[in-house]
Amino acid sequence: MDKTTLIKKHLIRPFLNGGSSATPSWVQIKKATENTINMNPTTEDRDYISDEQPTTELLAYKMNVAYGVTTYKGEPDFELFYDLYKNRYTGSDAQKELLLVYLFDKGKLGDKDVYFAQKWNSTIVVNDFNTVGTVIDVEVNANGTPTIGYVTIENGNVVFTEHEGGLPTFTLLETEPEDWATNYADYFTKDGDTYKSVVGVPHDSYELLASAPEDWATNWTDYYTESEGIYSPVTGDSAPEFATDTYYRKVTSTVAPAFAENTYYKAD
Repeated sequence: MDKTTLIKKHLIRPFLNGGSSATPSWVQIKKATENTINMNPTTEDRDYISDEQPTTELLAYKMNVAYGVTTYKGEPDFELFYDLYKNRYTGSDAQKELLLVYLFDKGKLGDKDVYFAQKWNSTIVVNDFNTVGTVIDVEVNANGTPTIGYVTIENGNVVFTEHEGGLPTFTLLETEPEDWATNYADYFTKDGDTYKSVVGVPHDSYELLASAPEDWATNWTDYYTESEGIYSPVTGDSAPEFATDTYYRKVTSTVAPAFAENTYYKAD
């Protein structure tokens, strides 16, 4: 039997976009004491003539979340809601993107954890500012159809990526992609159930020197000569006189590994 895990409140994180759609700045709602996602279903009973009793048809959802945020000045979530309250914004000025991130529903993309997420445009209604109870009560109403995808969170930086189906899926590559040589790190290998970014391999090349390097007199053995395609370190007890277009510097870089079919994966 699979192990069961209780999903606790901190594993579902709500965010509102304090920036723009092009340059989002996700503000986590932290200082609320309630996080009930109200689905508000619309149903209709239809009494089909072939049935003894009516059938309930589910037509739509109209999701919203009510938050009572504690009035800590300086906390980003309170400051965001206070700005809406103070300016009595209406219409499009009262709309912000809502992002719900489900930390318990996760996968791996390379060495990064990714989390299932839903993003809506939303309308925020400030219901009251309870100065005695030190709470500002707001209602976040999700509008339209959510955008599904996944989120990465690194050093507090939240990045949402739209992806049909939510978490990324992977396809085994039978042929070498056109950009393999330059973008191999965008592809993956599989290690058990984990997909890891392809790692480059070291590659040595040799650069012909037109002038003496600054450290030639002390580090001449770090340089090379070439004969019939073979590069050999400069030898001797002291630096030889430098000659133009005779000596080489070794340059080690990282390049794509040789492609092998049915070995590498792309993220869909």
